[in-house]
Amino acid sequence: MTMRLLVFDDDAAIGRLIVRVATMAGLDATAVTDSASFRRSLSDTPPHVIILDLQLGATDGVEQLRYLADQRFAGSIIVTSGFDARVLAATATVAKNLDLKIAATIAKPIQISELEEVIERLRWARQPLSAENLLTAIREDQLSLEFQPIVSRGTRVLNKLEALVRWDHPTLGQIPPCDFLPFAETNREVIDTLTDWVIGSAVESWQVLRQLSANVPITVNVSTLNLHDLALPDRLARRLAEAGMPTEQLCLEITETAASRDTTRMMDILTRARLKGFELAIDDFGTGYSSLKALRQLPFSVVKIDL
Repeated sequence: MTMRLLVFDDDAAIGRLIVRVATMAGLDATAVTDSASFRRSLSDTPPHVIILDLQLGATDGVEQLRYLADQRFAGSIIVTSGFDARVLAATATVAKNLDLKIAATIAKPIQISELEEVIERLRWARQPLSAENLLTAIREDQLSLEFQPIVSRGTRVLNKLEALVRWDHPTLGQIPPCDFLPFAETNREVIDTLTDWVIGSAVESWQVLRQLSANVPITVNVSTLNLHDLALPDRLARRLAEAGMPTEQLCLEITETAASRDTTRMMDILTRARLKGFELAIDDFGTGYSSLKALRQLPFSVVKIDL
């Protein structure tokens, strides 16, 4: 569905400018200059986004915000004004107190680049994240790793670094793993590509740390869907050998739930990984129904207890 945008500005020239920019971005945009036309448009063709000026002649933007709240408008609102930043900020607070969704505030004179950026962000926000989006993100280098230290409780000595993947979206900002891992794990190609990227980046990070005289093992998360290829241990060992990284410096971590699935093939893959020197960790231990069975059957070297 095409995103509809409604502009309410008593300056017709500004309305036409915004409509032109929005139309070029693929939106269905309309501009009005008076309150009656604004309310009629809200009723006849409800917009997804409203761009609202604060100075509107006989009325003002705050009054219109109250009307939108009364109408329970659920779309996004962009407020514009030639007043200073404090007035814009105060108006945004008023709107939030009315349970309206303020997407942005834009100072006048409007900068086209700023308007285009806000519109693009709203367009992306309406598009559900997908496996295809994630594959594009991997190809366009939009992912990054954050490292969580794992230290000894008593000595405070750094034992490992856990690599955590982040998606740095160009318009939506940083997307947490909980928003993209679930759909990534529904597609074997995507989760394999994602895990391959994470392991590759972790190996590169280890090389950088070694150059800084920090010899720290790294833990990476592995999905149960990654454990389908019997050649996985060989590929990982070759990759680390090419980078000069000993296999014992990489720990593969899977969840207890994953460890309870297809144990025959998984046992083959994980046992060969251990034989090649990789550490294996079971995460979220104690949250599933097969905790002791998993410990007995699979060759884990580290257990992370869920508290």
